[in-house]
Amino acid sequence: FYQDRIRQIEYESNFSTVCSIARSNQLSGGRGWFRVSTKYRHGTHEQYICLEEVPDAFSIYTGPHKELDCSDAERIWEIYYITKAQYKRSYGQKRLDEAVAFADDQAANMTDWVDVGTSGQMMQIARKYQKEIKKRVLYCAADGVTGIPADEIDVNAAMSMGMLAVDENGKPIQRDEDVVEVWCYLIDGAHILKKEKFIVDEIPIVPVWGLCTVLGGVQRHFSMGNRAKEPQRLLNLAISNLAALVGAQSKAQFMMDLAQIEKQHLNDWAGLTNAVLLLYNRRDKDGNDLGIPQQVVNPPQIAAVIEMYREAVEGIKAAYGVYDAQLGRTRSDQSGKAIESLKEQGDQVNFHFLANEAVAHKRLGQIMVKMIQLVDPVGSTRMVRTEAGKTHAVPLGQPFKHYRTGKEALIQPNSDVELGIT
Repeated sequence: FYQDRIRQIEYESNFSTVCSIARSNQLSGGRGWFRVSTKYRHGTHEQYICLEEVPDAFSIYTGPHKELDCSDAERIWEIYYITKAQYKRSYGQKRLDEAVAFADDQAANMTDWVDVGTSGQMMQIARKYQKEIKKRVLYCAADGVTGIPADEIDVNAAMSMGMLAVDENGKPIQRDEDVVEVWCYLIDGAHILKKEKFIVDEIPIVPVWGLCTVLGGVQRHFSMGNRAKEPQRLLNLAISNLAALVGAQSKAQFMMDLAQIEKQHLNDWAGLTNAVLLLYNRRDKDGNDLGIPQQVVNPPQIAAVIEMYREAVEGIKAAYGVYDAQLGRTRSDQSGKAIESLKEQGDQVNFHFLANEAVAHKRLGQIMVKMIQLVDPVGSTRMVRTEAGKTHAVPLGQPFKHYRTGKEALIQPNSDVELGIT
């Protein structure tokens, strides 16, 4: 159910565009982002889940984290801009005036918040997701697995009824547990415009990183083109040198004695006509042998620069993992085994980009499953989409004929399994 439901949400959110923007930012800047949010359907109080793009990859700022998907980050900031007209419509003229006045008083610190943009008609807004973590006591039930929060039971009564597991001293087994709430703040630099609790206990912004490494204890993220810097510099040098050498060399194609060529044949030798034969005088008027006109040979430096150019191009291909084999081009001097080896080598070079995207998609799925359990209540009917693109209406919490098996089934959105499939 969850896979098909998420597939339908992706379809409704035009996820192909969202994913394309994130992937483009991942490849070009070393980082892309996905955002999950909820909106209300027009004219109702019904919420629905949507996936949104983040066009500016550098508008997101994360708090400290160790996990690649930022699932352990306690705060994430997102910077975006709205017009003053939008600000006034959402928050009122009074707040706008206060923000402008505050910016005037704090001019050194507020230059990026108010009167931004080419015509000064934009306002910067910061959306901050903050985890607020509290501790609670969790007792162990008699089955040794289930946890029971301390504020939900009378411990003495539960002990007398044998509902709690006990240790060797006869005391109930307990442990401390973190309870996480995620709060979203909208800030204009002068006000907290809005504060609301997010629907689940996860920050709904997910990164998709490029090449990741740790340098000096700091995690760094690189684009696909980062490793191509040196080959690109070499390519630029080769092109510049080649242009200089070509510009400096003689434009003449042949060297000969003035007596070897008649005036009427000058254009033929210059290549300005379609002459099939090039005529010249082998002997002068006195019968002396003038020899054969000699073709001008390019200096050997040009051949060396061309070879440098080719090496630079191969270096760029290696950095991107895009060899001729990936482009469908083959060479007669390469065997089929060599071509397959190059394809495999190219896949390995950029594998981390695909792997990191898979990590991001997994994290998105984890967040969306939690949201579906709250947004899709029992008694509602929700659309799902199969791999083949066929949509089906599924009544939640009610028996129905399953669209895959044809058998009666019962789906509970707040459960991890489909129930009652016979």
